[in-house]
Amino acid sequence: MTHSVAQIPVATALRRLEELPLDWGVQQVALAEAAGRVLAESLQADRDFPPFHRVAMDGIAVSAAALAEGRREFRVVGIQGAGEPPLRLGDSHEAVEVMTGAVLPEGAAAVIPVEELARERATVRLTSGGVPKPGQNVHVAGSDARAGDLLLQPGLVLHGPALAVAASIGAGRLTVRRRPRLALLATGSELVGVDELPAPYQIRVSNLTALRGSLDLHGYAPAWSGRVGDNRVELGRLLSTLLEGHDVLVLSGGVSRGRYDHVPGLLAELGCHILFHGVRQRPGRPLLAATGPRGQLVLALPGNPVTTVICLHRYLLPLLQQREGRPSAARRVRLATALRWGRPLALFLGARLESAATGLPLAWPLPTGGSGDFAPLAASDGFLELEEGRPGWEAGEEATFWPWMPR
Repeated sequence: MTHSVAQIPVATALRRLEELPLDWGVQQVALAEAAGRVLAESLQADRDFPPFHRVAMDGIAVSAAALAEGRREFRVVGIQGAGEPPLRLGDSHEAVEVMTGAVLPEGAAAVIPVEELARERATVRLTSGGVPKPGQNVHVAGSDARAGDLLLQPGLVLHGPALAVAASIGAGRLTVRRRPRLALLATGSELVGVDELPAPYQIRVSNLTALRGSLDLHGYAPAWSGRVGDNRVELGRLLSTLLEGHDVLVLSGGVSRGRYDHVPGLLAELGCHILFHGVRQRPGRPLLAATGPRGQLVLALPGNPVTTVICLHRYLLPLLQQREGRPSAARRVRLATALRWGRPLALFLGARLESAATGLPLAWPLPTGGSGDFAPLAASDGFLELEEGRPGWEAGEEATFWPWMPR
C-alpha cells in the first residue's frame, strides 16, 4: 500500500483526526475510581433531600406555641444528637437541646442558636433581643431536591461535589465515558533503559517517561509501554500485536525518511490507512497518523524529545479529551516579547506564563537548541502555537497556549 508524503497544514491534520468516527463507548467504574471521569448517565434523587427536617445550628428546638407566646425561658427535656431517632416536644415550656445535622424533634418549629442562650441546670433563657421565628435554623425536608429530581446530567466531569452527590444517593458504581486502551512504543536501537549505563553512542529512553507521565496526568494511563530496536521484523511483529490489543497506539521514532525508519511502511503492510504523513510545523514535520484495520488510532511521533511531547499535547490529548466530552485545555495569552519567524511552517514554542495586572497572562518564549534540546521545556508551563504564514509576531499579540498540566 502506498501513501502520500505531502506535507499538510496543521489545521488539515487536525481536521482529519477530528473527522474519525472514534467512540469507545461507556463503562461502569466504582465511585472511588470515578474522579475526573465524564458521567454517561443521569442520576436522580432516590429520596427527598434533606430527607428530614434538619437542624442547621447547635442550640435548642422549641415549639410553634412557644414562639407564638413569645416565651424566652424553657426547660430542657432531652438531647437530640445527629443520627438519632427524633425526640418529641411536649408543651410550650419545653425545649430539646439539638446538634447540627440532627433531625428536628417532633413538635418543634424552630431552633434558637446556642450563642443566644444562657443555661442554668435544666433551664435555658434567651439572652438576645431577637424574636425567634418559625423555620429559623431549620433545613426543611425536600427543600434541596425531591425524590426523582435530576441531580447530575451526562457529560459532567466528575469533581468532588458531584461525587458527593452520587454518594448521597447510594450510587456506588457510575456509568462513565470509556477511555481507550492505549499503548506506547519507543523505537530505536540507540535506546537503553533509564537504569542502564549507556555507551557513548547510546541514550537513555526518556520519551516513554514523558509520554506516560503526560498521559497519566490527564487521566489516560497507558495499558502497555515499551521499546524496541530498529529491527524491521521484530518491530513488525510487535506492531501487529499492539494493534490487536489496543484502541490507540502511540509511537515515538522511526517515522522519518531514513533507511531505518520502518514505521510508515510497516503500518501500511499491516492494513493501516495513512491519514497524513508530514505536517507543516516545527517541530514535528514527519508526524504520521493512521487508522488500523479495526478503526484503531495510530499516532506516530518523531523521536526527538521536544517534538514527541509537543505533538502529544497538541494532537492526541485534545482529541481524547474532546471524544470523552472534556473541555479543551487551550487558553489565550499575550506574547511578552516580539518573535521573528518568516518560515512557511506553524511554530510550537515552549513558554513560561506570567500573570498580568489586567487581562490575559503574558507568555515568555523559551527557545531551545533544537528538537533534541528538551531541558528548557522543564522550565516552561507549556507551549505556544503560532500559525504559519507569518513573518513574526509583536509583543502584546494574542496567541494560543497549551499547558503541560491539566486545568
